[in-house]
Amino acid sequence: MKTLITTGCSYTSYAYDTWATYLGKSYDSHFNFGRAGSGPRYSHTTICDYLRFNYNKDYEYTFIIQWSSLLRVDYRTKNKGTLGSDGVYWSAGGQVNNNGNFDNNYIKKYFNVIDTASDLLQYIEHLILLSKHYNFKLYMLYMFEPWIENFFGEPCHVGSLIKQYKEFSNSRYCNELKNIYDTEYFIRPSIEKFCLENEERDFNIDFHPTTNQHKNYADIILKEYLS
Repeated sequence: MKTLITTGCSYTSYAYDTWATYLGKSYDSHFNFGRAGSGPRYSHTTICDYLRFNYNKDYEYTFIIQWSSLLRVDYRTKNKGTLGSDGVYWSAGGQVNNNGNFDNNYIKKYFNVIDTASDLLQYIEHLILLSKHYNFKLYMLYMFEPWIENFFGEPCHVGSLIKQYKEFSNSRYCNELKNIYDTEYFIRPSIEKFCLENEERDFNIDFHPTTNQHKNYADIILKEYLS
């Protein structure tokens, strides 16, 4: 049984078919755990829980994780937020500085992009180790490469958080994220960088890639990584 497991944010699960949907058609079964507004911690936890509770050693698995930006903070909630694949609600809500779950006081006192970059690097390295332990195919992709310009991995306006960009871009975590991006586990370029190469979207209507852009991106993944 060839099975595809995908997770990510709205760049993986949206109101219309995404790259994950199109890739899933090439597999016997496909489970898409993506949730709009989610961040890297949700994706990492979702994959770890699937391996812990649902992994079938007789299946041939391919896991593809779409990492969202460094500006997202995930935590479990009680009956409020986004329902995760485990039947538990998650905060979601998107970037921390445009999110009703966090106020300016929290952002000013506690939020640091260096922390989320460090966490993301640990998630990536952990999943690579798990892929070797469980013997499954693993690929990862970004919504938008986190070191590009001042976006932290998300095509958005970051406001006051832009002050943290210099610290992040000069950090050892940023350098290591760049290094690991050049390994065989990453699909390049990110979906957003790929989509920006054409003029298909109307940014006054929706900042998300169109379903046709998703299809084109899926075709490249299928040809260059999964064939």
